[in-house]
Amino acid sequence: MTLVSNENILVETEQIIVKIDKICPVCNIGRMRPANDAVLTSMPPKYFHKCTEFKNGCDHSEFVSGVRYPLIEYRDKPESNG
Repeated sequence: MTLVSNENILVETEQIIVKIDKICPVCNIGRMRPANDAVLTSMPPKYFHKCTEFKNGCDHSEFVSGVRYPLIEYRDKPESNG
C-alpha cells in the first residue's frame, strides 16, 4: 500500500518475523545461546555462546563472530500470486 502525504510518499509493506538459531556443532541438538556478556572487541565483535544441552552432557562453548543468537530478522512478506 502506498500512502501519500503532503511531504512524502510512504510505502507500507507487510513483514514476517524470522527467528534464526545456531545449532550446536558438537551435539547437533542444543542451540547456541549467549552465556554471559563476554565480548571480544575485534572487528566484527565475537560473542561467547554455550550449548543449551549442558544438562545432558554437552559442554560446548565458542565465540561467534558478529552475531548473538537467536537472531531475529524482519523480512518482506511474499506476495501471493492469486
